[in-house]
Amino acid sequence: MLIQAGASERGREFAARHAECVFGAGGRWYSDDLAERARKHGRDPSAIKIIWGAQPIVAETEAEARTLERAVLERIPPEAGLSLMASHFDLDLARYDLDMPLARIQTAGVQGILEAFKRSGRDLTLREAAKIYGRGIGMPHMVGTPPQVADQMESMLERMGGDGFQISPPYYAPDYYEDIVRLLIPELQRRGVFRREYEGNTLRDYLSAQ
Repeated sequence: MLIQAGASERGREFAARHAECVFGAGGRWYSDDLAERARKHGRDPSAIKIIWGAQPIVAETEAEARTLERAVLERIPPEAGLSLMASHFDLDLARYDLDMPLARIQTAGVQGILEAFKRSGRDLTLREAAKIYGRGIGMPHMVGTPPQVADQMESMLERMGGDGFQISPPYYAPDYYEDIVRLLIPELQRRGVFRREYEGNTLRDYLSAQ
C-alpha cells in the first residue's frame, strides 16, 4: 500500500500498521518515529519505504541555478502561499495577524504539514510560513550544479533516513524535466544511487528495487 501519511499522529500510526511506502513529511524524528511504531506492530521498519518531497533546481553552473531560483521565487506572490495554506488547513487565515507565531495556530484540516513546520526548529511567523508554502509547501530546495545537488540529496538521506525522493517541480516547464534528466540523473547514476534499468513492471517493483 502506497500512502501519503503526513506527519500527524494518526497518519504515522496508520502507515506503521499498513503501508509499504509513504510520502513522508518532517525529518529524522519522522523516520525514527515510524520505525519505532512499525517494530511495535511486529513489522520490519526497512519494509516501509520513505519518500521525501524535494525541489531540485540544477544547472550547468551554480550561478545559473541561483539565478533560476530567484526568478522562480520572485514570481510567487505572498498571497498565493497564504491561500494555499488556508485551503489545506481548512482555516480562514485572513483573520490572523501575519506576524503571529505559526505555533499558535490550531487546525482541524491537514495537520501533518503544519506539524512538520512546527517541528522544524524555526520560530516561523504566519507570514514567513506563507512564503515557504507558496514555493513548494515547505519541501527542501536543492540548488546548484549536478554534483552540488547530488551532494545535498545524499546528505539529506543520511540526516533524515528514508529511501528516495518525490520530485515536485518548483515551476512547470518542459526544460525543468530536461535539466533533471540531462544533468542530475547521470550524476546520480555515476554515484550508484540511481538505477540504470527497471526490473519488473509494477509500481511495487519500481519502489522496492534497490
